[in-house]
Amino acid sequence: MLNTMFAPEGAHVLDVESFYVTVRQHAKIYASTGKVYGFAFGCFDPTDERDITIREWRMEQSVMEAGLEWLLAS
Repeated sequence: MLNTMFAPEGAHVLDVESFYVTVRQHAKIYASTGKVYGFAFGCFDPTDERDITIREWRMEQSVMEAGLEWLLAS
């Protein structure tokens, strides 16, 4: 994600996230470097009681498809 700050101004970025708490900081980086950006969110299985560092992470296919469609249209 942080490598995108070196992309040219106006570059389009789709940030794939799992936590909402980091979005504000990431948006500030994108905005301050002139990127056009959007977010797509996946999640961890809430019934999985293992440590968060080893839980399975998933994103609905429709969410990723919508993000890719946004990238292609912008």
